[in-house]
Formats: sequence, C-alpha cells, structure tokens
Amino acid sequence: MAKTETAPAPGQVKLCSSRRGPPLRDPSGSRLRAGPESLVALESIELGGVTQWLSLRGRDRKAPILLCLHGGPGSPETPLVRKHAAGLLEESFLVVAWEQRGAGKSYHAGDGQALSLDLMLSDLLALVDWLRARFAKEKIFILGHSWGSLLGILFAQAHPEKVAAFASVGQFVAGPDNEKESYRWTLEQARARKVQKAIKELSGLAWYGEDPLGGDWKRAIKVERRWLYKMGGGIGHDRLSMLRFAWTIISGPEYTFSDRLSYLKGSERSLAQLWPEVMGIDLRKSLPRLEVPAFFFLGRWDWTTPSSLASDYLRALEAPKKDEVWFEASAHSPCYEEPGKFGAELVRLFLGRS
Repeated sequence: MAKTETAPAPGQVKLCSSRRGPPLRDPSGSRLRAGPESLVALESIELGGVTQWLSLRGRDRKAPILLCLHGGPGSPETPLVRKHAAGLLEESFLVVAWEQRGAGKSYHAGDGQALSLDLMLSDLLALVDWLRARFAKEKIFILGHSWGSLLGILFAQAHPEKVAAFASVGQFVAGPDNEKESYRWTLEQARARKVQKAIKELSGLAWYGEDPLGGDWKRAIKVERRWLYKMGGGIGHDRLSMLRFAWTIISGPEYTFSDRLSYLKGSERSLAQLWPEVMGIDLRKSLPRLEVPAFFFLGRWDWTTPSSLASDYLRALEAPKKDEVWFEASAHSPCYEEPGKFGAELVRLFLGRS
C-alpha cells in the first residue's frame, strides 16, 4: 500500500484531536524515553458519524498494528492494556486500544441510536481501514477479549484479507451454552464449599440455567456473576483481582472525571442493548471455518466464557493455522493475570519470535 500516515482516511473517518498519552514503560515499570519513531497518543476520531476514542502506544510507529477489542459489551480496558502491555508488546507492536461506541470515553457515541452487532462491526471495518491507510499496512493483528473475541472473530471471518491473524482471550462460543455452563459450575462450587447464601441465591435462579434470556435476566446475570467472581471463575481467579483491575481502570489518566461517571452507565446500556443479540449466536454453527490463523488464550479457571467450550470449538474450527495456550493461574483475563507469559506467547504466535 503506497500510503503514508498522512493519507486521507477512508470510510469517512477523521482525526479530531490528539494528545500525548501516559509515558511508555518497560516491564519493570521504569519510564522509557520516547524516541523519534515512538507513538504515545490518546486520540478522538469521527467514526461512524460520532466521536470515538483510541489509545495508540508503541516504541516504533512502523511496527505491526495490534488492535485490542475490549470486553463487556461496553467495558473498555484501555488503562489495563497500557499497564500490562508495557515492554514486550509495545516493543513489538503499535498497540491500539479502541473505546467502542457507547462505552467509556466513547459513551456519548451511543446516544440516540440503538447499539447492534452490525453497527459495531461497521465501526470496526471503518477503523481497520483507517488504521491500515494511516500506517501503510496491508493487514493488522486483532486481539479480542470476551465480547471483543466475538466482535473480532466475526470481523476476521468477513474480512480475512485485512487480518494478519486473530487471537482471543476468553473466547465466546455460544450464548446459551456459555451461560448454562457458567451457572452450573458456580452453583456446583457453592454447594461444594457449602456457601449457603450463594446456594440460596443461585438456586432461586434455576430458570437462568435453562433459559439465560428468560425472566429478569439483567438481575440474574448480576447475581450469577457476583458469585462466579467469588468462586474464582470470573474476571480473575484471584479474588482480589477484580478490585485491582477496577482500580487500574478508575485511576487511569486516560479518563476524565466525566468519563469515570459514564463508565458504568455505558456498560449497563451496552449490555442491555447487545446481550439479547449475543445470546442468539452459536459460532459452532455459524462460523465453522476461518481463513486467517486463530489463537486462543485460555484461563484454566475461566467460567465466564468457559474455556472447555472454547477449546472444543477451536479443535473443530478449520483454519490455516491454529493453537491454544493455557494459563493455569488465570480465569477470564490471562492477559492481565499472567501478562508476562501472555505477551511472550502472543509475540511468538503472531510474529514467530521468542
């Protein structure tokens, strides 16, 4: 592609503002001096007719692009990506973290229009084309976490010519089966540990284990996830990890006071609007083949998106190259729970370097 970083943006994406982001750091946390080829920016862009935000970080702006798709839906991870990508990933990639429509710093981009999977994929297509043109790349690497794994794998299926490889953490497989297995394991753990309050609350949601969209599912999923976290199968295996992750996000210099106030509202609105559509998807039926390399990073204790389902799906998935990496001390977020191993394995699988 004979385009430069100043090339006109396709898809009517326009850079609105850019400011310097938090400094680059090595894996030990020591601050690095920004070199002439580095890029450390927090940018707002006009994407899909609304303002959305990006973090771009790397020691070399000419490095391969790693686009990170956050979970939720509606739960950006920009400060977590910055904290845990320091060193190896920012040395090997230009790491781009996108705050999706209706979430985090892009919260108000969700005003006035119902969120849908098609709309999010349309935004993603425009963003990918803009990044490819701006940084003169034929293809980019995509990393999806949880909800982002669904968004990313669907994009890779639809546009393989634009994706160098796809990797996921907490791979979504099939809506109802994901939730049924998560509920079953959580109740099983509550009974095994004789946690009476958990047994009572979860048993009162027996219908949820059969029909994740029946009844008051918004309340049910909050109850189920609360106990799931306490049993060690949620966002992190360590029970304190949720607090650490939450503090990293809420204290992140990327966010203004207003952004922090909007964060939970964006998460709740995105879940309410997108979750029913997500629950209707079964990738085992709709996506049996992928034309790009696919790599799944699986937490041994992940029962938010059960790793057993993801591993079974990967074995059946047709792809030019595929592999799975297990993290024995992690639940749903090995990228943040075991970042050293995660970074090394991602570089090995994506770039062929150890």
